[in-house]
Amino acid sequence: MYNKTLSCLLFVAILLGCATAQSMVSLHMFGSSSSWWVAVKPTNDGGLTSKIEMKDSSMTSFSTLSFNKDWGYYSMSSGGGGFKVPLTFRLTATSGATITVQVPTISPDQLISTEASYSGSAAKPTTAPTTAPTTKPTTAPTTAPTTKPTTAPTTAPTTKPTTAPTTAPTTKPTTAPTTAPTTKPSSAATTAPSSDLCALTAASSEPVKIMVPLYVYPGAAWDTVIAAASKAKILAIINPNSGPVATVDSAYSTYMTKLKNAGIDQVGYVYTSYGARDLSAIKADIDTYATKYPLLTGIFLDEASSDAGKISVYSQIYDYIKGKGMVHVILNPGAEPASGYLAVSTNIMVYENYGTSLASTNLGSWVKCASSAAQKTGYKYRFSGIAHTASSSVQASYVQALANKGMGYVYVTDGAGGCCTYNSLTSYFPALADAVAAINKS
Repeated sequence: MYNKTLSCLLFVAILLGCATAQSMVSLHMFGSSSSWWVAVKPTNDGGLTSKIEMKDSSMTSFSTLSFNKDWGYYSMSSGGGGFKVPLTFRLTATSGATITVQVPTISPDQLISTEASYSGSAAKPTTAPTTAPTTKPTTAPTTAPTTKPTTAPTTAPTTKPTTAPTTAPTTKPTTAPTTAPTTKPSSAATTAPSSDLCALTAASSEPVKIMVPLYVYPGAAWDTVIAAASKAKILAIINPNSGPVATVDSAYSTYMTKLKNAGIDQVGYVYTSYGARDLSAIKADIDTYATKYPLLTGIFLDEASSDAGKISVYSQIYDYIKGKGMVHVILNPGAEPASGYLAVSTNIMVYENYGTSLASTNLGSWVKCASSAAQKTGYKYRFSGIAHTASSSVQASYVQALANKGMGYVYVTDGAGGCCTYNSLTSYFPALADAVAAINKS
């Protein structure tokens, strides 16, 4: 999900290609006002790249980038504070050959030639961009981590609301099974389900629901969501200030009661920095929600990892949330994670991307098909998805596409991909509720 924090999202994606001595490594860079995120993806390298490291001007040594199968090698700045240019990247091939390149500036949509390949000499620092590539990576993390303010701001920020925006942003539509599990959900089968099991998995007989991020200050946008509750079941993600605020604004208390009275389920927003955030800080946010926001029935864990190696981290968080008596534990990796995450969640947001990327997105069979006949009821509610940058003319088709891919919780917004996608409620929320209702009737 795109930045739900106080700072504007910077998404830096770097495409690296090095197939032959004639094919030089290039850096395809995307950027904006705050360099909190860096992602690099080797292309045309013949599978030679085995490791990528990076350091900025404030670092004394290289840091190895983590890997994700969708967007490549990535790193986040500490506390979302940003990287200090110049950046230096060191690529290592399976043969042990390395390429080092320095990037003096972070500028959007530049293709920078490193003038090197694994079979050639090391790259020299360069600032001269060439032609920008025609496509960006299809998926990438969409939110920026931030430190939790100790007190609620008194004025609204110019980019992201520090206390709460004046319009309601949307997080990821997600809910949990229709009944509260008493133990952890069982993990997905290790083998692909048969087509017969796919046929058994409930689909049209169970209604699609809406998961909406309410990252704005209570008011008109919340009223719009409440008014739509008669058309479709809604789960709202509450996000006072990139997490909870200990001194609860009376407007939140009033409007959260209105949401509950309208039958709208509510979960609290907590970011996890892809498994890198300190566990004690995550637990502190959960404690604040549990004690100060009693109407919440769960937690929405943003910036969730998709790496199987982090499952143990999220298992601890899952147990902690469940220990508070909460029903929902929603993970948002924004893409399909390792299937083992089913065991440490009640819902996973497996899609958060441009609506135009939906048609070309193929999810694993374990997303759409329950691993056993006993699990088929309510299985669709284990998954959610958000399509953004979508006009009102196509929103209904995207709702249908998300549902067709096995997601029981959906959200579509005209918020544009970038720093502020969810700074307001989608302008066509009533029509979105109508589209969901139409699917359920059919």
